[in-house]
Amino acid sequence: MISDTIPVIQDQLYFNTELPSDPIAADSLLLDMGMTHILSLSSAQFAMPELPSTFTHQHIDIPNQAREALLLEMPAACKFIGDAIASGGQVLVHCRVELRACIVVCAYLMSTRKIPPRQAFRVLESVLPLFIPTSNFYRHLELFAACNYNPTLNHPLVQAWIVELTFGHVSPGTTNAKATSSSSSAVRNCTVPTAPYDMATVNEALARIQTTSFVKV
Repeated sequence: MISDTIPVIQDQLYFNTELPSDPIAADSLLLDMGMTHILSLSSAQFAMPELPSTFTHQHIDIPNQAREALLLEMPAACKFIGDAIASGGQVLVHCRVELRACIVVCAYLMSTRKIPPRQAFRVLESVLPLFIPTSNFYRHLELFAACNYNPTLNHPLVQAWIVELTFGHVSPGTTNAKATSSSSSAVRNCTVPTAPYDMATVNEALARIQTTSFVKV
């Protein structure tokens, strides 16, 4: 499993997709790798092994039915990584879904180095050459940058994206379409859209997020 661990920043930031389910084995492996901080990303139903207090562990719940959840948790993830590295620690980002771990480590690179998504991907590609970025990978990172590294549920870009995720393609003549189109343009230009939003539609989309199951990120 050590071979599954990817060094994004040598002696500072790593990620992997597998850890032993046995706490003693997980503890031994993490000590062998020199980790001091563990950031785990998963739905709450897939809990990490209990780790001893020698590690600083933060678990971020990413519900599978909420596709915006990862984007909204990226600031907290980046802060945990940054604080750990600043204290001289070595961080492991652990997630069973490789795409999610890749999004988070690239978000950290973007927020600390002030680089665009594709430059962050090139850093990742240098250590993980077989990883193929998806449109969803870039969409998360573009929104993260457009929201000035602090996406929130109330941000117009995030609300427009939720509408887009919920309803898919919208007819060009609707207010919804204007909001979604403005969102896409703003993401590319890293600016906040000024087009009016149909808040009833947005609120409906937000309500549906609580009850509808979506495809995993």
